[in-house]
Amino acid sequence: MTPVADHFAELAGAQTNRCNLAATELRQMPMSERLQGSCCFPMDRARYRQQLRGLRAYRQTGLVPSDPYDVSVRLAQRLLGYRKIALDWREAAIYTRATKLSSLGGPCCCPCWRWQAFKGQARFLIARRHFSAAEIAKLWGLEEGCGGPAKA
Repeated sequence: MTPVADHFAELAGAQTNRCNLAATELRQMPMSERLQGSCCFPMDRARYRQQLRGLRAYRQTGLVPSDPYDVSVRLAQRLLGYRKIALDWREAAIYTRATKLSSLGGPCCCPCWRWQAFKGQARFLIARRHFSAAEIAKLWGLEEGCGGPAKA
């Protein structure tokens, strides 16, 4: 097997990423832990490869996981902190537009840790890095960790 296939097999069986993991619970977790696996549906190998390729473009940001099914608690906690960033009316409109463009209607399919963390990430990227709504929606699609094939 290839390293990607090996990692896919490992993550497909992992269960530390779950829908009912709230942001408050995430804050209590040791930073050395990882949120691994899909939360809603079995991982899709083709979609996983597509996501890994797409996420490579964001390596230098330090704000984007390289693998949507293997997120460090350290990064997730950092992103949660960015929820405090105030957006002006233009930036808030960009965020609202991103949720409408997103295939999931926001950063995730439910208001779990992932929704909260990637909401913070988006606030940072909009306010500090001037990302557009389309860029945020695209990134959310690449970071999606619910499992299954790509959402239309």
